[in-house]
Amino acid sequence: MKDDLTSITLLLRPYGYILSINSIMCGAYKMFIIQKNYNFPYMRRRTFLKNTTLALGAIKTSSMFDPHSQYLRNEKSTMEQYPELIIPSNTRKVLPAQTHIFSKIIIEPGAVLEIEENSSNWCILFSKGDVTLNGQIVFKNFASGLGGVTAISPSGRTLSHEHKERNRGGAGGNGGLTQGPSPTPGKGSPGTSAYGGGGGSGCGYIKQGNQKFPGNDANEETGGARPTGRGGKGGDGVRRGNTNGGLLLIYSSGNFDGSGGLVDLSGSNGNPGSGGGLGDGDYNRSGSGGGGGGEPGGEGGCFILEVKGNSNNYPEVRVNGGLGGQPGKAGNSISFSGQDGKAGEKGLSGKIEIIPR
Repeated sequence: MKDDLTSITLLLRPYGYILSINSIMCGAYKMFIIQKNYNFPYMRRRTFLKNTTLALGAIKTSSMFDPHSQYLRNEKSTMEQYPELIIPSNTRKVLPAQTHIFSKIIIEPGAVLEIEENSSNWCILFSKGDVTLNGQIVFKNFASGLGGVTAISPSGRTLSHEHKERNRGGAGGNGGLTQGPSPTPGKGSPGTSAYGGGGGSGCGYIKQGNQKFPGNDANEETGGARPTGRGGKGGDGVRRGNTNGGLLLIYSSGNFDGSGGLVDLSGSNGNPGSGGGLGDGDYNRSGSGGGGGGEPGGEGGCFILEVKGNSNNYPEVRVNGGLGGQPGKAGNSISFSGQDGKAGEKGLSGKIEIIPR
């Protein structure tokens, strides 16, 4: 409520309509008291408004003419309105990925500020005063497949970053053959930027009638199903998960000291593919399943630092990509083994931008 009333004062002051408005709840009604009577339309010195929600909705809409209104209103506010963010040594605090406004920020040596995993938004740490970062900020396992993610900096800049996710997962291995002239084993899926491929299943064998059965191909990251004659199932690959580094802006209206600090927005390593199944048909003549491909490594995040005051040392910043997931092994077989899967590719590195005053 206080921010909405402040926005009216700033909006109408050039026209000389009011000096200030105070509000008091009176049962289901809200009473507005104009301390100086300046021909404010439809209001006198003491007025009761019944449809408060509609009136306040119109007021808030007027403030939205400026997309940075939340920051502009705050420029007129006192430091005491905002909490301090102080994380003592050897303690950990978790915050959601959104805009946070503090009077000052202090992260002591050995302290960790962690931004929630599986987030899909920028995290903006806006300090009205100084920022002291001697500990760590960790923002990892950011959502994948989002395209560009945007936000507005307190300075009015548009923040935008896209995780390209061009690295590929590993290919799945083919399944194993069977004895003598063999049918075709299942084929593993090639790795893509979305997943490590599944492995193909091995050929099956039944001694009665010397029956032989082809293996089944993988379908994307899912390994080929086990065929008749107990050929080994193909190992599963891994679909890309939320393994990217996060998007973080630190904005300091005062000074910045990052001595000994660390900002970790690195991509996480991909998960390994699953191993292929055992070929255990009659006389151990069935082929084993191929191994699954490893997950693509996560991509590094984006770190932006804006400082209006003086900067004294910058923290270490990590935006490296994660390693690709390890390949799944082919299933065990005495004579007719499938192929191992392939490892996923390493993730791309992210971006660092430092903006002094």
